[in-house]
Amino acid sequence: MQFFVCKASYTSMEYERKGVTITWLIENVNCPRNQEMKLYSPVVNVDVMDKTKWKLGMRLIPAKAIRLTIKREAEDAGPEEIGLHYEFSFTPFTTFRGKSTIRRVFSFKFQKDQSCPDVGLIGKLKYPISYIIAVRCKIWKQRGTVSTNGHFFLRTRMRAERCVFVGVVENFSNFSVEEKKTLKTLLSPTGEVKMSINLYLSRLPRYSSYYDTFEEDLPSGNCCLKIAVDNTTENVFDLQLLILDISGQKSNTGKLEREYTLGSSVKFILHDVSKEELLTKAALYLPNDILSLQCELTLFSEKEYEEVESIEYETDSVSVVKQTDFKNELELLTRREGIPCDTKLHTVTETFSAHTAILSAKSPVFEAMFASDMKEADEKCVQIDDVDAETVKRMLVFLYSGKVDELEWKDAKELYFAADKYQLLHLKSKCVALLSKSVDLSNCIVLLLLADMHQDEDLKRAVEEYITKNDLTILFCDLWRDFEKNAPQMVINYFRNRCLKNKVL
Repeated sequence: MQFFVCKASYTSMEYERKGVTITWLIENVNCPRNQEMKLYSPVVNVDVMDKTKWKLGMRLIPAKAIRLTIKREAEDAGPEEIGLHYEFSFTPFTTFRGKSTIRRVFSFKFQKDQSCPDVGLIGKLKYPISYIIAVRCKIWKQRGTVSTNGHFFLRTRMRAERCVFVGVVENFSNFSVEEKKTLKTLLSPTGEVKMSINLYLSRLPRYSSYYDTFEEDLPSGNCCLKIAVDNTTENVFDLQLLILDISGQKSNTGKLEREYTLGSSVKFILHDVSKEELLTKAALYLPNDILSLQCELTLFSEKEYEEVESIEYETDSVSVVKQTDFKNELELLTRREGIPCDTKLHTVTETFSAHTAILSAKSPVFEAMFASDMKEADEKCVQIDDVDAETVKRMLVFLYSGKVDELEWKDAKELYFAADKYQLLHLKSKCVALLSKSVDLSNCIVLLLLADMHQDEDLKRAVEEYITKNDLTILFCDLWRDFEKNAPQMVINYFRNRCLKNKVL
């Protein structure tokens, strides 16, 4: 999986020291356009770091950036002060306009109940914001080390209430200016009106900033369709609306996607469409003089779930599960006989049938797809364009049987990418073991770049050890000279780490 990360260069620390990685998946995220959003992860108790407790923090700043922090809890069994090195990365599940950059490791001495300075990611948020964000933070002790690498997987889910309905306007040809047609009214459990969606006709000039829209395609003086949403809640909402044709199919005419914030009433125009235009196309859009509009409304509110779902510690490059709340995979496998497949994995060249329960049991990424309102759940199909069919087949064999055959290093590299993308930690560890045994003169540079891209210290250590043992051959070959030109910072880091290990510095 590729990560977007904070901008800067490496610091002079020993990256080979063991540390702890915290992966935090946040579902149903929706940031208001005009208001910052701040969230904290569940608390993790890191026994291997002096029994200290930590949580991640994230600030979404509209039209600006994402800022991340890590905070130490006020009550833990650790020392009064502990120094950490840390780095953040950010998955591309979100609509974040940024690019992959060189990572930087930050340093900070944490007192109890203290946060490090915010780390800002390169790029800007754009709208609408995706409903899933994943953050990864890796931490090392400034002094000393931990006995083993650890990985915590955390999940936070915001409450999202989704309502899909078709609003109709009968006798549309007689619909007059400023007449109100209520498409939908939402009530609270106590019977109070939470929100109403209404349709009006209005004569407006060619342009209007008041209604937050552009009407360059709307003839001046025509009757345009105006949507008014009265929101009395403190919830952010997302509204998608489009006009249905005579066969009930969705049309791009009048298509609208809008996000608005809490406790407000808003009005906006359905652009590219007017009453006059619809009447001229009545045979297509107005059966029996009825206008039908399909609306998808989602209300976002407080957290409904947060949990530390798994804790894993590594020994000899093989993950050992200490605690997990994932479904029992063996039980799912024994039950799958006779159960029809309920989803498909679609690659560029081939499609594979699968069970959502089995995919979800092993991969938190698949679980998030199928448990939310993402298109993968609605369409019962996962589009995979960046992994070839043969690699997807090998990934499925592992998910259903836990087996990985001996592979050529190039095939293991592709499987490693898929394992990282879908957070299959056991499969990733097996791929690291395969790749570590396959390092040679022809691929050592490629594998070093792969390890750096995925922040994989185990694979990086194996490759650097091979280069050190064969330095006279490798350091004077054409591949290394090209590497020096194209990735000088990585070359510097290699020699720095080598010097530190030999106590030259």
